[in-house]
Amino acid sequence: MHEATYELLEGGTFYGEIPACKGIWSNAIALKLAAKNCKIP
Repeated sequence: MHEATYELLEGGTFYGEIPACKGIWSNAIALKLAAKNCKIP
């Protein structure tokens, strides 16, 4: 299982990444979208 981290950026978007999986990241207008984009199929 992986663990994602999320951060609210100054512009109001959310940045998410999975540190253990290089290249898996997302920047979205909502936390839910950032989480969905970080999901590994």
